[in-house]
Amino acid sequence: MVNAPAPLPSTHFIGVRVDAATFDDLFQRIDRWLADKSTRSHYVACLNAYCASLALDDPRLAAIYDRADLAGADGMPFVHWMRAFVRPHCDRLYGPDIILRLAERAEGRGHTFYLYGGTQQVVTEMRTRLEDRFPRLRIVGWRAPPFRPLTEAEDREVCAELNRLKPDIVLVGLGTPKQDFWIAEHLESVRGAVFIAVGAAFDFLGGRVKAAPRIVQRSGFEWLYRLAGPDFRRLFPRYTVHNARFLWHFALQLAHLQNRSRRPDPDSGPD
Repeated sequence: MVNAPAPLPSTHFIGVRVDAATFDDLFQRIDRWLADKSTRSHYVACLNAYCASLALDDPRLAAIYDRADLAGADGMPFVHWMRAFVRPHCDRLYGPDIILRLAERAEGRGHTFYLYGGTQQVVTEMRTRLEDRFPRLRIVGWRAPPFRPLTEAEDREVCAELNRLKPDIVLVGLGTPKQDFWIAEHLESVRGAVFIAVGAAFDFLGGRVKAAPRIVQRSGFEWLYRLAGPDFRRLFPRYTVHNARFLWHFALQLAHLQNRSRRPDPDSGPD
């Protein structure tokens, strides 16, 4: 059994817990979780200002983020804040980087993967590119779900397939917050996997969208680069309305005009 890692320092951004985690922290936890495949599955969330803004109006989503087994910072503003005020060592847990690092690491450890998300063309191309880059990588299954809620029969089929294939890591690219709701609904019905919400990583690694240059990613202005891409209409409200909303509420939090340190779990009842 892998020794339990030390708890991670964390902070709350307008009510959403974010852990000051590095990639080494992530890897240690994954190794520990996968040491016993008979347990419930685990959930890695990658959080940014858009997630926090959505959670303002959705207690269920806020509770899902709060219950994540690891809630990493996806977004350089979060990372810079964490490094300055919480912990000097904090990495951006960015979907494409998580996937590539885990794939490289899995070649020596034998961890298996399942891809869930994107369109059929995107997920197929992503699988091909990953297998070309990492020849010993084992992707045991992949699925592009329809752009609608699954029927009960379809959902049972997905769960049965996951439990039959027993992947170690399930990469979920359904977009925020759909991917987080889906993971939360399947943590108990699928055993022994690590679910990671990777957002637009399927589009980047599947070739539908070109990723920003690394220098732009590190600058904190990747959102401007993405607005110039093919998803302008979908992303514009996210990077204008929601980011402005986050900044306003975070300013109120810093001024102690709002108590956004933590939200109550809507399923937990009164203390």
